Amino acid sequence: MPETLVNVLAENKKSKDTIVAVIEAIANTALYVPNAQKFSQMGVLKDLVRIISEAADFRTYIVHISIEAIWNLIEVDGQKTIESMAGE
Repeated sequence: MPETLVNVLAENKKSKDTIVAVIEAIANTALYVPNAQKFSQMGVLKDLVRIISEAADFRTYIVHISIEAIWNLIEVDGQKTIESMAGE
């Protein structure tokens, strides 16, 4: 499942509602350690940061949920996620 979510997010050719649903799924499933590790290894953080940086308004829900997903990944996977993020 993590592979599919990351691929859909990386393509970024879907509707905004689909992207929001994918980010919500990432944020929620990242609370499980193996999923968080998989997401970090697959480079989902760069996609989440890209979504945040491309947002016209930082008060939108998509920015909020992206930050929450990043937070969950850091909280669950810790230093490995931070090192993965720094390497991208």
